Amino acid sequence: MTAQCAQLDEANRAWQLYHQTELDKFRDKLQNSLPIENNLSLDDIAEHISAYLDQLQNQRESLVQQLQTSEKLIKDIRSGKSFTVLSSIKN
Repeated sequence: MTAQCAQLDEANRAWQLYHQTELDKFRDKLQNSLPIENNLSLDDIAEHISAYLDQLQNQRESLVQQLQTSEKLIKDIRSGKSFTVLSSIKN
């Protein structure tokens, strides 16, 4: 029984070391793109990545909206509606 407990303890330590090593490798791979604190768990890192992706999506949507507005303004200027467009911008 003591030998089995020792084997289980050794296996548990080996698993913990493996898990920590893999977590460190994962964190290192992300470090250039997304700085992550060393004390975060894998779940915390996943939440951090999710929040970062949400932020990127929001920025993308904002840029798409700005692009559409710019394209509409260019189209209106080319079609001769520039006075109306510029008047509406001033208001």
